[in-house]
Amino acid sequence: MRARSAVVAVAVIAALVGTSCGKVVEKATEKAIEKSSGADNVDITKDGVKINSKDGTFEVGATTEMPKDLPKAPMFENASLKSSTKMSDSSSTTWLLAGTVKDAKAAYQNLVKAVKADGWELSTEMETSNPDYSGIGMASKGNLELNFGTTGSEKSFYYWMSQSK
Repeated sequence: MRARSAVVAVAVIAALVGTSCGKVVEKATEKAIEKSSGADNVDITKDGVKINSKDGTFEVGATTEMPKDLPKAPMFENASLKSSTKMSDSSSTTWLLAGTVKDAKAAYQNLVKAVKADGWELSTEMETSNPDYSGIGMASKGNLELNFGTTGSEKSFYYWMSQSK
């Protein structure tokens, strides 16, 4: 009897692997996250993960498009977006974007100019070249807060915007 059960289990596993195993694993993972976290809904796709709960929404994923609901603000020119994260609750929404730029120093300096020209209050502006270039900035405008930076060695950027409701 034990041998027969083992054969049936192996056959079921082989069938799952040979067909839609990815969907089965995806749905099982979603249900496990929902159960362990208390989330109302978890949706895992090839583009990322979205978690909805009574406390808010969390989204993360690889993307090449700017989030449609990102408030209008200056952005790095010629940037290639690699990932996007969105977290929201009843009091605020935060977006975190990351990607690459061709020239970290020029991208940072151009964004600082654009932030100032757009009427943002720049509270932090810092550049360093030890051992490699990096730039960090913080600004606010109305109910928006913006943190941004670049790293020369990786030719990367981050852009973190928070909007109070």
